[in-house]
Amino acid sequence: WRENLSDWSEEAKMHSIHSIAPSTLQTYDFYINKFEKICAKNGAEFPNVKACTIADFFCEIAYSSKKPGGVLKVAMYALKKYFGIIKLNVFDKSLEDLVSGLTKTCTSCPRSRTEAMPVKNFCEMFHSCPSNDQLDEKLLRLKTLTVLGLALMARPSDLAKTKEPSDCSVEASLNG
Repeated sequence: WRENLSDWSEEAKMHSIHSIAPSTLQTYDFYINKFEKICAKNGAEFPNVKACTIADFFCEIAYSSKKPGGVLKVAMYALKKYFGIIKLNVFDKSLEDLVSGLTKTCTSCPRSRTEAMPVKNFCEMFHSCPSNDQLDEKLLRLKTLTVLGLALMARPSDLAKTKEPSDCSVEASLNG
């Protein structure tokens, strides 16, 4: 697909190459080559294909994966990039909707929900610490950074599960 930049100056080509990471280019090439092989197998004229050929390609990818969402998106981005470079407008909203539908219906191994962070345990830990005026500078800094770290990594749903927010707030922990 890079051959379609043949009328570009060497300088423009050089800068264009750096717009996408080398590993991403390799992945895009993989999906473009795979699509080209499927077109040949099915008698479709590559690259002058219809959206229905791309739709069948996406279905084939989805059927061969337990979690097709990521691979479908990468394949879609690769083909969008390719068809954009060669100025073929075969992508429309229906193909994006298909990718979304395939992700929902073909995911046989969905992501498992994670357990909420045990906020109560952290609150108990902070309440068991000596008050701030009894801590030396190093321990006070450690306590402050720990509270800040917990507040930044906690999901809102984790914090909402505390039964007594006033006893377990960041302010209460820092003043404690």
